[in-house]
Amino acid sequence: MAGAEIHEAKARWCELFNSGDVKGMAELYTEDCKICPPNAPIIEGREAFQKLAGMLIASGLKAEMHPCQDMQTGTNAANEGETLWELGKGKFFKDDKSSGVDEIKYMVIWKRVNGSLKLYTEMWNVDQ
Repeated sequence: MAGAEIHEAKARWCELFNSGDVKGMAELYTEDCKICPPNAPIIEGREAFQKLAGMLIASGLKAEMHPCQDMQTGTNAANEGETLWELGKGKFFKDDKSSGVDEIKYMVIWKRVNGSLKLYTEMWNVDQ
C-alpha cells in the first residue's frame, strides 16, 4: 500500500511543480521538512522549501520523477511512527526538453503524519 501511496504522491509532486503551485507542493512536506539540494546548505521547514521551489520554477524548470527501488519501511528513532525510504531517478528540464536536461537521482524519507505520507527529508544530485 505504501508503495502505491508514494507513486501517487510523486506524480502529484510533479503535477504541482510543473504547474507552478508552490503552496500545493509544500502541503506534501512535513512542517519540519529538511531538503538537501546539491551544492547548497540544508533547507529546513515548509516556508524555506517554498522559496527553493519558487526559485527552481521561476528558472523555467519542469520535472519528471520515477521511484525505482522497492520502498523500505521502519519506525523512526524517536518512535514517532512509520517512515519509508525511497530511491528514484528523474529529470529537471526546460519546457521543450530540447536542452538543459539534468538527469538526477534522489532519496526521500517519507513520514506518516495524521494518516498521510509526507516528504520529511529529501536530497538529490545530478548525474554527470
